[in-house]
Amino acid sequence: MLLANNNVLNKYESILKEELSPMTRAIDEEGVYPETVLRALGKAGAYQISELTYKEEMLKRLQLINIAARSCVSTSFLIWCHTTAISFISNSGNAYLKETLLPLLESGEVLAGTGLSNPMKYYAGMETLRLTAERHENGYTINGILPYVSNLGKGHWFGIIAQVDEEQRIFAMVNCDSLGLTLTEHKDFAGLNGTRSFTCRFDDVFLEDNVMISTSADDFVKTIRSSFMLTQTGMGIGLIKASVDTMQKCIKKQNESNKFIGVSTEHILDELEAVQHKIHDLFESTIEVPFNDAVQIRLQGAELALKTAEIAMLYQGAAGYLKKSDSMRRLREALFIAVVTPAIKHLKRMLHEQSNPLLGVN
Repeated sequence: MLLANNNVLNKYESILKEELSPMTRAIDEEGVYPETVLRALGKAGAYQISELTYKEEMLKRLQLINIAARSCVSTSFLIWCHTTAISFISNSGNAYLKETLLPLLESGEVLAGTGLSNPMKYYAGMETLRLTAERHENGYTINGILPYVSNLGKGHWFGIIAQVDEEQRIFAMVNCDSLGLTLTEHKDFAGLNGTRSFTCRFDDVFLEDNVMISTSADDFVKTIRSSFMLTQTGMGIGLIKASVDTMQKCIKKQNESNKFIGVSTEHILDELEAVQHKIHDLFESTIEVPFNDAVQIRLQGAELALKTAEIAMLYQGAAGYLKKSDSMRRLREALFIAVVTPAIKHLKRMLHEQSNPLLGVN
């Protein structure tokens, strides 16, 4: 088993079972945003991570995301967004944000997203930065468009990286209510329409110096990139476990014909255990997870999630092909895990181009 046995996680699991499970279908089919679940988790202490050691923080985030993904990957992704935003502040040197915004995020009173899809692709050599920043006396003016940022809403916050010039990029936190910021919601995805995902248009949005995470984003990204990648693996682990549960219920179906598919639950669980052991071994052998290892594990988790969701569909047969079946939902969720930043092609590119001075392995 990957994660340490932590009794305190039982109360989070109870919240997810009692409050999230009944909402899963509405989240998937109607795009309902599970705000009550996210806030209940915060009230129960699920997001209290800033005072933990690196290992304790990572294990807590992974387990929380994993547990949620067994019921609903949309919600697990939102938990990932929120806890990742918390990690931006907790890893920064910004005393103002640590004293004012961080406690609100950790309690769930305020929710947040990451806004780093485009920057992560920029650092991998895949895109140019979509936001620009112009320096003023007490802050920066931001312009540009971010196509997809999730877990947003009135009063929510999210992180951004913007280009000042060829040599400098800044990392800042942005309030969704900022003057000059226009949010346009996406509701046309094949799945995960309950994640409050928006296009964010910045028209001379002024950010004061006190919301800067770092005026050297290139350096700061190196401090959060491994956790950014690795904690996403929790989504895949939870989905895989839920898909295996479906497979196990169908083993004897149609006179045990599923054995001819050629992939058993034991095969999947062996592969999952290998991924979990890799994570466990990394935490035992290093103070912080090396970035290249985080990328490899994130890739393995995404590929195994895709494989398992497909096999679970085949096990269930026609019943799984129904629009409202759990297997169909998980197949769409697995595809999301494969394409959300960093997508499988992004991960493979980073592993191939290890000499990248920012996100490669040095």
